[in-house]
Amino acid sequence: MICPVCNSQVPDGLSVCPYCGQPFAVSPTSAAGASATPAVDNIKAMPQPAMPELVEKHHLDRAIRARHWQRWFFYGFIVLLFLAAIGIIVNMNNANSDLIAKMATADQNLQSTTASLNKTTTDLGTSQQSLATTKSQLADMTAKYTQAQQDLDAKSATLQSMITQSTDISQQLKTAQADSSAAAGNIRALILRLAVPISNQNIAKIPVAVTGLNVGPDSDNDGLSDQAEIALGTDAKNVDTNHNGHNDLQDLTNGYDPSSTSKSKFPVDQKFANGLKGKIVLETQRGNAAWYIYPQNGERYFLGLTADGYAAMREMAYWTSGYKGTQ
Repeated sequence: MICPVCNSQVPDGLSVCPYCGQPFAVSPTSAAGASATPAVDNIKAMPQPAMPELVEKHHLDRAIRARHWQRWFFYGFIVLLFLAAIGIIVNMNNANSDLIAKMATADQNLQSTTASLNKTTTDLGTSQQSLATTKSQLADMTAKYTQAQQDLDAKSATLQSMITQSTDISQQLKTAQADSSAAAGNIRALILRLAVPISNQNIAKIPVAVTGLNVGPDSDNDGLSDQAEIALGTDAKNVDTNHNGHNDLQDLTNGYDPSSTSKSKFPVDQKFANGLKGKIVLETQRGNAAWYIYPQNGERYFLGLTADGYAAMREMAYWTSGYKGTQ
């Protein structure tokens, strides 16, 4: 079977995941026939496993693999920069070679003109016209060479500036990616440590708040993000999952369960919801979807899934702007 927390394959018959230490609310042999019970009560009654060595090894292996991928990515990036620099140097060298060749041609023309002038002293007028033409060509080529050199200098300065900016941007991007990954990992670990596991049957007893359900891509444009639709059990590619004539967001707003084929409302139990006020619950049967039970109204606010590092939580101002705790 598959562990719902770390998604690792574990042998049937175990009551505890040997990789992350997650206790199973229902034993694998009786899971098919047993009735659903609140996972909140079950998790409190279970003893916590003590398998630190396996857990540490599992996490260490994953960290080593991640570090290997990061290292190869860095090496590849350096190689690309090196190849780009070589290409730029080759282009500059070719341009200089062309200019030198043009200068050599101009020098040859000047020498040829001088020789012709010495041989045609008897025809002074023709020689003067040839000399003027040669001088004009020489001046034009000199001007072109000067302009080309200026253009080359300007392009070299621009290229150097672009390389510097590219290096700065790459470093900023790496820093931002590292900060984002660290933040997502910290949030994921915090939620998994603090959250109370809950079953699909019991989560339906808590009223849904529509705030935060639109954070992220929305494939069917029904006002619910694809991640939220996974947590709610609806079809991310169908505007009206239960075909009742209202889109999924309208069903939620009116208290109906958009995933229910019977087109019924949520079986809200306010007393049950009040008992979880101020807590984070983890719906382990649907992608480890996390919900926060708001203390003032007992409604559940979507925080996200394990797969996206609980992105919805990081986009909500309640969690990121001056949070002062429960009032």
